[in-house]
Amino acid sequence: MPKLPERATFYLESIAKSYAQIFFSDQVGLGAMVLLVSFIDPYAGASGLFAVFSTITMASVIGLNPTITRSGTYSYNTLMVGLVMGIYFQFNIAFFLVLFLACFITLLLTVWIAIKLAAYKLPFLSLPFIVGVWIVLLSSRSLGAIQLSERGVYELNDLWTIGGPALVNAYEKINSWEIPFAFDNISVRFGVRPSLNNLSSRSNCNCACTCSLCVCAVLDFCSSRSRLSLAFKSNISASPALIAHSD
Repeated sequence: MPKLPERATFYLESIAKSYAQIFFSDQVGLGAMVLLVSFIDPYAGASGLFAVFSTITMASVIGLNPTITRSGTYSYNTLMVGLVMGIYFQFNIAFFLVLFLACFITLLLTVWIAIKLAAYKLPFLSLPFIVGVWIVLLSSRSLGAIQLSERGVYELNDLWTIGGPALVNAYEKINSWEIPFAFDNISVRFGVRPSLNNLSSRSNCNCACTCSLCVCAVLDFCSSRSRLSLAFKSNISASPALIAHSD
């Protein structure tokens, strides 16, 4: 089997480790898994991958340390910026231009904050992401070329578009399944809405109930994200004075 060119290997390893860095790891396998999982929302996944690829390219062009670039240290913050933008904005040419600029700003912030905190032997963690994403989100109100996405606001409509009535019925059915009593506290902490119509059946702890908990957790996570998305979109459409007061 022919070996990949060194440049391709550099990019593949850098991309995988960028995803792994979110979980404080440098394992390529973990990074590949997180990359695949990010495409549960195809727009967020594509936006995050574009952000990572752009950041690695920019870091190479401006001459940053290739070893650090390969470890994903420079690009995991821009990855998170890309994921956020992919969730909240509609895709068009202007979106990718703004995303590219956001990645460049976040990369510069990453290098600058890393240098400043290194003097105190402190990690920069996700500080560049926090600053970078808020620069983009707050400035987006004055950019007419990019629009907020309505995806996720009406979850049943999204499910209908993907899989029709069969997927919607499956979602509703799974959402109504009973879960074991032992998982009640876990379900509350993760936002799962168990059906409590039949309290006596809660003692029937079996594999089907455990599987339903996992599936419902994923589906209700999407539901919770949708509600947060709607609330956030309402907030950033408010006046600057209101946003400043809320901060």
